[in-house]
Amino acid sequence: MKIFFYLSIFLLCFQFGYSQKNGPYEKHYDNGQLKISGQFKNKNRVGEWKEYYDTGELHKTYSYTKGKRDTDKKSFYKNGILKSETKKVGENVFSYNYFESGKLFVERILYNGYYKEYFESGVLKVESNYVEGDLSGVWVQFFETGKKEWEVVYLNGYKHGIYNQYHLNGKLKLTGEHKLDKKEGKQQRFNEKGELVWEGSLSKEVFNKKWKRYNSSGSVLETLKFKDGNIIGSSSIDLINIDVPNGNIEMVPVYPGCETVLGNKGQKKCLNNKIASFILKNFNTELANDLGLSGRQKIYVIFKIDKSGQVIETRSRAINLELEKEAIRVISKLPQMTPEYQRGKAVIVPYSLPIVFQVQSKKKNKNSDDFVRDY
Repeated sequence: MKIFFYLSIFLLCFQFGYSQKNGPYEKHYDNGQLKISGQFKNKNRVGEWKEYYDTGELHKTYSYTKGKRDTDKKSFYKNGILKSETKKVGENVFSYNYFESGKLFVERILYNGYYKEYFESGVLKVESNYVEGDLSGVWVQFFETGKKEWEVVYLNGYKHGIYNQYHLNGKLKLTGEHKLDKKEGKQQRFNEKGELVWEGSLSKEVFNKKWKRYNSSGSVLETLKFKDGNIIGSSSIDLINIDVPNGNIEMVPVYPGCETVLGNKGQKKCLNNKIASFILKNFNTELANDLGLSGRQKIYVIFKIDKSGQVIETRSRAINLELEKEAIRVISKLPQMTPEYQRGKAVIVPYSLPIVFQVQSKKKNKNSDDFVRDY
């Protein structure tokens, strides 16, 4: 018996079904407070749905059309102030986030378009652009005075090109270049007067070869030699490798072995491939024979990757209980990953994994691949 698997991993995009077919729906917290309210029609969610905090305040509002979740949605702080909203205008989907004071924090066009982030004072903090979900072009960060602090060039979601840092007075402080997300080649550092202070070379993010320190007249005061980030000899000068800020507001989980893959898009694909391979290797395919299964089978799995990168809260749904148990067993054994980061902080992220496999007879199939990945 030959089994063909079809796998794809997504941000959580489905929920397990409810037994309710028609009419109003309510779910409550253990303390009795209303948690979720909405309406069903023909087993599908329809119309406006609401979620509440366990203390009774409105948390989220969104809606469904024929069981499919609409783009427009809102969330609120406990004090009733709007926290975020997403709405579709024409072909674009606009997203807004707000401080608890009600002032604008972030505005952006999702997937393809601009991104702007603000200080609570209303001064622009970050300005950038996304193409197909990845940072592209010049990412700019500002001081709260409105002066430019950093500009970093991105390509396909990773740093590739010139980076510049500025003093508060607008003078250039640091300049260099990234190649494939690593600081590479010459870097120069300047004081607030615009005078060159340090000049040297980096290779794959670390100091390499000669670094020279200059005085105000441009004469060399000292030369340091490095190899693979380590200084050769001794010096009283502690030269610090300056970190260039990461402009990505979201960094997806990194599966072991995917560390060198560039960009969120590449990381997602690598994550997909690794999990698919893990399931193919560890899923007990003999179950199909033991259970007398044939044809196309589906198992829906949802799980979370927590702040430490561990898989937690795995659940599944299938036509057969044994398939559900096997899916949970396999997914729960996934290795620890680097967690997802949003604005520099590790977060818990839900994922869905529809596992679809085709059970065929022992008759040899003309296709050479036992496993097909779907992205």
